[in-house]
Amino acid sequence: MRFDKFTLKLQEAFQEAEGLAGGYGHQGIDAEHILLALIRQPEGTVSEILKKVGAEPKRLAGEIEGILEGLPKVSGAGQPYMTPRLNDMLNKALTEAARLGDEYVSVEHVLISIADDKVGPAGKALTHRGVTRDAILKVLVDIRGNQRITDPNPEDKYQ
Repeated sequence: MRFDKFTLKLQEAFQEAEGLAGGYGHQGIDAEHILLALIRQPEGTVSEILKKVGAEPKRLAGEIEGILEGLPKVSGAGQPYMTPRLNDMLNKALTEAARLGDEYVSVEHVLISIADDKVGPAGKALTHRGVTRDAILKVLVDIRGNQRITDPNPEDKYQ
C-alpha cells in the first residue's frame, strides 16, 4: 500500500487509528479504528458527510467505541498491523479514487469503501444510519463539486 498516495488527512487518520488500536489493546488496525479516527477529525470531511446524510457523528462514534471495547484484547502485542480486511478496503478505496478521477486516496474514498462492507460492524453501523455509497456520493457533489483530488491536501479547499 502506497501511503504517499493518501491525502494528509487520511495519513493522519491512520496514525490516529494505530494509536486507537494500541489503546484498546488490539493487534490489528481495522475498519472500525479508521472510521472512529475519521469521525474524530476536527472539522473533518467525514463528519460533514455524516451530518449531511443525517447520521449523527457523535452517536456513531459512541457505537464504534462500543464495538472496539468488545473486541479481543492482547497485552504486549507490539506494533499493530493492518488487518487483511482493512487492506482490502484500502484497495477498494484506491479503485474508487481512480473511478472518480482522483490522483490521491482521500477520507471520502475510505468512507465509501467502509460503507460498502455489509459484513463488518463499521459497515453495518453506517448502513443502519443511511450512510451508503449513493448517499455519500450525492453529498460529495455538494461538498466538493466537480473538483478532483490532485494534491495531498484537498480537504482544505472544499471545507
